[in-house]
Amino acid sequence: MPYYMRSPGRAAFFLPLHFFLVILLSVNTVYNWMACHFKGPGIVPPSPPSPQAQGGPQKAHSHRSGDSDAQEADSFCKTCQRPKPPKSYHCSTCGGCVPYFDHHCPFVASCIGVNNQRHFIMFLLDMLLAGLYAQFMSFWPFYECYWTYVEPVPAAIQNRCAFVGRNSLIFVP
Repeated sequence: MPYYMRSPGRAAFFLPLHFFLVILLSVNTVYNWMACHFKGPGIVPPSPPSPQAQGGPQKAHSHRSGDSDAQEADSFCKTCQRPKPPKSYHCSTCGGCVPYFDHHCPFVASCIGVNNQRHFIMFLLDMLLAGLYAQFMSFWPFYECYWTYVEPVPAAIQNRCAFVGRNSLIFVP
């Protein structure tokens, strides 16, 4: 048993706190993952194809910064022929243009874009906090089993240390 739970008074205080933190981190992690996955990145909806894509008459474009025709020609994605908002990129995995495209995340199975970036950051933060909390909770059993006891180790301690040793790699990715 970790050092902070050895006395009944401490265990009565820390055990509910431990369960609260574990449940809070678990629920937040799952919620933010689901929100990131199901909300979607905000893929640009299809619209009627541009005149250039239909093979219609094309205007000669000058590439001056103030020319609206040049900006209009650059505002369609070359891959999917959808209108391309500023700072959007085409994702080859999802097959659409995503505004403020960050990356296609295999863990979330979706692109990270303007609509789900906040949930993705919260998902990463929850995973970081859960990993740090698991390391904190695992430190004292390792410390007690491997650094404080010398031979001969009592049988009760051997059983506890064997349990810690068997379950030590559960959370390693």
